[in-house]
Amino acid sequence: MLAALRRTRGDTQLIVWFALISATFATAGLGLEQTAGGAATVGVLLLAIAFTKIRLVGIHFMELGSAPLPLRLLFEGYVLVTFTVLVVLFLVV
Repeated sequence: MLAALRRTRGDTQLIVWFALISATFATAGLGLEQTAGGAATVGVLLLAIAFTKIRLVGIHFMELGSAPLPLRLLFEGYVLVTFTVLVVLFLVV
């Protein structure tokens, strides 16, 4: 039974690919529905989706999920710091 629950690498990549496609459609939909009153909220949400996509591509398709810990931490830190800086700049400017 446990063998049936385990996913192969190809299955995981297919699921991640569908998640990336869904996130792309979500960002397109959010971008079209952007209103003046909720522009900041929508902007931060769009950035969050974009950086989630960056992380998914790095972890699953660039194989940073199985990389040595320092390299993975460097990548995760880059994503987090860049996202945080862009959100702060977006909200302040």
